[in-house]
Amino acid sequence: MTAPDELDDAMDALTLASSAPSSAYAERHDEHRREARPMTLFESARIFNESGQLLSHDNFDELGSSPEMVAEGTPKRKFKRRVGRRKHEAKRVNAADALNADEIVLELMCLLFPDVEVTQELNLLLLGGGQHEDVFHFDEDDIVEIPAARKPKSGVLDIDLLKFQAALTTMLFGSDVAVQEMPARNTPVEILQEIFFTPQWVAHEMLSIVKLDVLAQYDRFAVMNAMFRMIPEMRPCILAAAASASLAIFQHQGLSEIQQSTSGKNLVTVKGMLAFLNVAMDVIERDARYNPETFGSSDEQIRDAIGGLCSQIMRAIRLLVRSSPGGSGNADSNRNQLEKYAECSDSAEATTYRAMGELVNRMAAFSPMHGEEFLRWMLLKWPQRNVQLQLFFVRFTAGLLSQFMQIGLMFPVDVVHRAFTRIQACIQSTHFLVAQEACTMCANFQLMSVYLSCDQPLREKIASALHENATSHWNKRIREISDECFDMLLDLA
Repeated sequence: MTAPDELDDAMDALTLASSAPSSAYAERHDEHRREARPMTLFESARIFNESGQLLSHDNFDELGSSPEMVAEGTPKRKFKRRVGRRKHEAKRVNAADALNADEIVLELMCLLFPDVEVTQELNLLLLGGGQHEDVFHFDEDDIVEIPAARKPKSGVLDIDLLKFQAALTTMLFGSDVAVQEMPARNTPVEILQEIFFTPQWVAHEMLSIVKLDVLAQYDRFAVMNAMFRMIPEMRPCILAAAASASLAIFQHQGLSEIQQSTSGKNLVTVKGMLAFLNVAMDVIERDARYNPETFGSSDEQIRDAIGGLCSQIMRAIRLLVRSSPGGSGNADSNRNQLEKYAECSDSAEATTYRAMGELVNRMAAFSPMHGEEFLRWMLLKWPQRNVQLQLFFVRFTAGLLSQFMQIGLMFPVDVVHRAFTRIQACIQSTHFLVAQEACTMCANFQLMSVYLSCDQPLREKIASALHENATSHWNKRIREISDECFDMLLDLA
């Protein structure tokens, strides 16, 4: 290397070294560095065209070139200034300024569970809920047991928040009526409630829930239960949607039973809807006792609001009672009729109608007016050719008569006469199950003494039916039960 070349290299090195920042300066600025990756040319230069748009690699040539870089014969680009365009352009919404789906769900969950630290409970469930294997392998002595996720002491949280979060996310953003535009950040939760919990959304989701299997129904009905508990103004809307879904179940079950070969649709289960109505009844009872102000400011408003909610529940029950219980028909197909319809059976029919009976009796104890109304409706709509429904109508009648007796009330005389006239016809039924259920009701000595001891014509009517059964019924077991009940009625004379 010649001397001039060595001198040039030394000068270049000196120039680069003098222009480089000092080590102290670099260390001081490292603390404020936000990103590890190097900035690109367009991030550092922030080159904009005359319209105010950031240039990309494709339109970088719009900036123009220096005269030295322009090739001969290349025409220069002429810019057209578009006056007033930016003034009338709609402002683009920044995605960072809008809430995402997870944030909206968490905000609404905090609204539905005000007494629960939602984020803390979710973290506990994530840490202690499931045991993840094949992630870390420890010796047995090194394993530290993580306590399972605890329930809050208040007792409000009786569900799995992770499942609740997943169900609410699916219901809000997985349906056809999902909100297309996300609200902005710092939107109050009351506004989020108005945006997402609309009557149309409630009706759509309630109808979608009943089409699912029973386990999926319970997860989504938990969302409806939480809304019913914490948002009193939405209770009429939710129960109206439940009544509409019950009507859809009633029509669907009837069509499937009439056209089994052509409909191609399976029966849907009604257990999820019954469980939801039972929880709604529990909320109404609790608020009527401890928080009556949620129904109104005056006694008349409170009474009318509670009566309206109870009427909506009974409207749904009247539709569900006449619907097929659905459920696991294959599991119950091998059972005989005695086992399937026994009161203590675990079949779909027995468990479904038992839940209905418990809900009806609960309503009668809370609002006797609605209990009497339901009994009048049953006597008017008494099934003549549906043995299964007739069997459970007898069971419901006995339950309502017993419920009124326990709370110290009596049905009107005309209702009692019509009820025992129906029971008389069922005692003499040729179907074994119906006759057995009616005779079992007559075997309740306390019930018979309350309703028949002071009414001789009605007592003689029932005694005559039992005596005829004891002598001429085709089934030996029915003859034995009828004879025992007849002897008991003689003691009331």
